[in-house]
Amino acid sequence: MIRALIADDEKLARSGLRALLAQEIDVEIVGECASGQEALEMVETLNPDALFLDVQMPALTGLEVLGRNSFSKRPYTVIISAYDNYALQAYDVRVMDYLLKPVDTTRFRQALTRLRSYLDLEQRADGRVGMDELLQRLGQDKTRSEPVSERVPVKIGRRIRFLSLEHIRYLIADGSYVNMHMTTGEVIHTSERISQMEGKLAPHHFIRIHRSVVVNIDQIREVRSAGAHYEFTMRDGGNMTSGVTYKMNIQDLLARWKKKGDARTG
Repeated sequence: MIRALIADDEKLARSGLRALLAQEIDVEIVGECASGQEALEMVETLNPDALFLDVQMPALTGLEVLGRNSFSKRPYTVIISAYDNYALQAYDVRVMDYLLKPVDTTRFRQALTRLRSYLDLEQRADGRVGMDELLQRLGQDKTRSEPVSERVPVKIGRRIRFLSLEHIRYLIADGSYVNMHMTTGEVIHTSERISQMEGKLAPHHFIRIHRSVVVNIDQIREVRSAGAHYEFTMRDGGNMTSGVTYKMNIQDLLARWKKKGDARTG
């Protein structure tokens, strides 16, 4: 069971979040509060798994709450705000997700899906997944299909831009930047590390073929073996050479393609 705390100074906003969470059979609302100071105190006393937190609140803002280092155990935090200009600061203090008011139901469920994934990893690491809970989650998997986001947040200067996954061809690291080559012809520069981008993109049909290169699998036209390396031809005519240490990743990809009968030559 996911233990959730709601912190928002607007009664209507708390009511809306309560209604959304009430639809989730594995979520229990353990408390609600209307100020940053109350949020600090309730996190310590209630020890929630998740905190749904507004930014602009009396006493302490949501970001000031997260900036405190006094938590004995920090909950996974989803910011719920009417303003998008706090997004960069929010990710700097390691929020799990950032949602805008009025809350879109699809985006809210995506955040919950991410939350469940993080809690699963945490519980498996601690050996705390019980049989009853496992059976309950398997039952949910059979009856529900959570939507998967088709966009990815990328830090660009002092902004966060949400990019369409299908429009990203490949990424190439260049010094302290990563150049993202788009199907539109645009090249977007981000200061996020290639390893950070790999982590975001790996679940979405992307593969790292070199320490400096991540490619969109759906943008690959052809793969050729070249001894210790592989040569990739992309749909835009670009050519990529794999790194030796990524050979196993590519062989696994090719094996899966062969199994599915997908030649990827269209």
